[in-house]
Amino acid sequence: KEEQTQPSSESGPICHSCRCSCAMALPNLHNNDDSAPKLYILHDNESWMESWRPALDAVFHRDGYEEWFLDGKGTTTSQFQFDKPPPQGVFFSKGSGSAHMRGLPNARDCFTAVLQWLEFHGR
Repeated sequence: KEEQTQPSSESGPICHSCRCSCAMALPNLHNNDDSAPKLYILHDNESWMESWRPALDAVFHRDGYEEWFLDGKGTTTSQFQFDKPPPQGVFFSKGSGSAHMRGLPNARDCFTAVLQWLEFHGR
């Protein structure tokens, strides 16, 4: 019988999805100063984010990250100023390739526009 060991808190933060410490071996990205990069999370499903928010709040604090809800319905690309550069930061795209199957036929186009804008500006 193989004995399973649990990582201890002494080795640093523990990943909540697989309980390992290696996945969380990240530098402290939120150090309460203006030089810390802000995390921008692009997504199209509120329910997916519910389980992420406690960890994001713990690591980045509420002001260290921002969600961009891109479902192509309520929130559209009109909220962005494409004639200006996007903010500095780290961008994480959690767009769904199956959004159209969930009644979001315009989510992909919304993501495409925003991702092209980010890429054009080197983000």
